[in-house]
Amino acid sequence: MPGDLQKAERIFIDEMDRFFRAYGANETMGRIAGLLIFADRPLSLQEVAAALGVSKAAVSIHIRALERTKFCRRLPPGRDRKDYYVIESDFSETLFASSLQKLEEGRKVAEKALAAFPHSQEVADSEKEKYRLASQRLREYRELLALSQSCFQEVYRRWKLARQEPKEGEDEGR
Repeated sequence: MPGDLQKAERIFIDEMDRFFRAYGANETMGRIAGLLIFADRPLSLQEVAAALGVSKAAVSIHIRALERTKFCRRLPPGRDRKDYYVIESDFSETLFASSLQKLEEGRKVAEKALAAFPHSQEVADSEKEKYRLASQRLREYRELLALSQSCFQEVYRRWKLARQEPKEGEDEGR
């Protein structure tokens, strides 16, 4: 049916808005990401702003943040001297690597906190329960993040292998 792709694109852009907000990012950044994923050609800042109904300044700020995370890249200006942006071909891997990095950062935070803990004999009796709970929680957090990292790495390895295998009878877009 005509228009189904546009409907899917609108839904996806809205969902990317929600997804990015859930992770503490600005909704405009999520909407830009969704638009770039669907784009079949490089888009200028003006085109992105018009398509999303936001200011060019807002697009500029958020698209540069996406560029810093290697989600998209800016192409050299053409004759019209405008900046154009395209989605990176490996943006999925970039997002996955970013998630893996956040797990590592969280694990390091727990490690650093645990390393700063005094020995239990040095803790005042009035602080023993607090010490016990905090150290237990931090150890569990560190272990969960380490396990998550290991699982993520295995998922990534399997995904890379699956991408190399040709899929018989599969639609191009599915």
